[in-house]
Amino acid sequence: MDGLSAAASVIAVIQITQSIGVFLRNLYRDIRNARAEIECLYDSIVSLGIVAKRLDDLVKSHGGVMVDSALLEDPKGPLKQALSELQMVKEKLEVQTVDGRFER
Repeated sequence: MDGLSAAASVIAVIQITQSIGVFLRNLYRDIRNARAEIECLYDSIVSLGIVAKRLDDLVKSHGGVMVDSALLEDPKGPLKQALSELQMVKEKLEVQTVDGRFER
């Protein structure tokens, strides 16, 4: 190996290590920031679950009859929309867990 190709190899290693360093620093920052976003999402999911449970209790206490039952039964209504979105989130999380990207 002549001096020129050795120098090129060293420069390539330096560039790659710098690129990986920047990537890891950004990844660390993003993960650190994601923690707050995950906590916020978790709180929202828990709150939505509580609202859904209370709504279910309310429907049961009225014998299954509600004045605005269309809001609950409409395929394009808010309840069905929330269910659809929650199912998508659940599927994405399950896929990522199966792929080994997340550990429990």
